Amino acid sequence: MKLKTQLSAVLLFVASLHFSDLHAAELSARAVVRAEHRATLSSQQAGVISEFPIEERAEFSEGDVLARLHCRLQQAQMNSAQAELEASQLRKRNFERLSELASSSALELELSRLEVKLSQARLEAAVEMVDRCTVTAPFDGVLANRLVNAYENVDANQPILEIVGNDQLELVIIAPQEWLGFVTVGFGFEFQSESGALRAKGELLGLPVIVDTASQTIELIGQISDADSRLLPGMTGTVVLHHE
Repeated sequence: MKLKTQLSAVLLFVASLHFSDLHAAELSARAVVRAEHRATLSSQQAGVISEFPIEERAEFSEGDVLARLHCRLQQAQMNSAQAELEASQLRKRNFERLSELASSSALELELSRLEVKLSQARLEAAVEMVDRCTVTAPFDGVLANRLVNAYENVDANQPILEIVGNDQLELVIIAPQEWLGFVTVGFGFEFQSESGALRAKGELLGLPVIVDTASQTIELIGQISDADSRLLPGMTGTVVLHHE
């Protein structure tokens, strides 16, 4: 029992030394720059790509059209639905006038009103199909990569574009799990790119909720607040953490 107590005390002493060394040491780890907003956009319906109005690596604004599909069939269906709605509205007005003259039944008038509602629903569905012929930007950003070419046939839900936001960069830090319990939100960091030419500063925003079983590492998220303008998503390097 005495030996067990002495062994426990030794282990606690070693652990306290390790934590103290970690606290005093310069915390350095590998990291990768990524955009806070990023997305892979897909075609919402099958068709042929007619054009990409935005070139790769070009900037765009939220709502800009990034891709168009040939849409002649969908456009024709929408025009037909529009004409059908106009015809149903004429019939309804005609039955309303006849009803005032007691020349039509209440059933005929009600059926004409329902026909208008049905035509409106068909038009809304047709407009939705036409809208799906374009892929628009969900946020301000840069077109990172085209996954297909113009005039190619694509399937519904097939990825066609990769985009990244250009408003805010963040840093993904791959750190040993021993940092848990020591590193906290608010820790500052300095990042240096692989080449050593580009630098950035910021602070930690998020702590891990899981430890990678295979590598026994954790993923920390840092917000970059001061960086070289040439810093791009995907760049890797070394980060050093410090507590103010």
